[in-house]
Amino acid sequence: VEFDYTDAEFAHLQYDEPVKGSAEEEAFNNRDEVEICYVDGCGGVVTELRLTDEFLHSLRTLNRNEAGEVIYQSAAVNQAALKIYLEGASYDYMSMNPVDMANKLDKSMGRLGLYTNFKSLTPIPDYMYSVEQAGGTLVYGGYANRSLACYEMNITSYMQEIINSVLKLEPDENGKLDFSKLALPRKIFLGPEATNLFDFLHTKVQGADSVINPAAIELELTYTLVR
Repeated sequence: VEFDYTDAEFAHLQYDEPVKGSAEEEAFNNRDEVEICYVDGCGGVVTELRLTDEFLHSLRTLNRNEAGEVIYQSAAVNQAALKIYLEGASYDYMSMNPVDMANKLDKSMGRLGLYTNFKSLTPIPDYMYSVEQAGGTLVYGGYANRSLACYEMNITSYMQEIINSVLKLEPDENGKLDFSKLALPRKIFLGPEATNLFDFLHTKVQGADSVINPAAIELELTYTLVR
């Protein structure tokens, strides 16, 4: 199998990050969000999901009052539910064409994985697929929900690590936070499930921009503040 993405809209995008501090780094970190994301098997494209500065800064306020004073020691994540919707899907499942969605689901992968490094197939903590290969079970999910036309992932452990790291970060002399020092990468990859990398199916899902996507990527956080 050989893919030719020469004329694709994303052909100019690169997988590897540029050298830190280089001229290309700022442009790389400020790329436009895409409307449609793709996942292919057989060594095709995967999708990068990146936690924005705005989102990470918002996590800093979880344990603080309006004056910015720390009033809670930590935030314990009860559940972090990620939903990624198929192209053409809507939050209101009653408004979707069931035949059209069924056809798209039939042509899409049944399950997707999340990785901190797709080249080495390093999964996020919630998707330790080696546990499943050994006969265990995971609460990660990652399967297509045919009723809602979306993929549902439980990424609680990943988000707990991110929140713990964000709350511990100390600003530099200019008051800026260096999010490259997080315990886990802020950038993760959406790809085929680890045990089905050579799937011939092609998955198209919506991006995270709520202005251009009728059902943008959703992350529902349920947490408890600890004094």
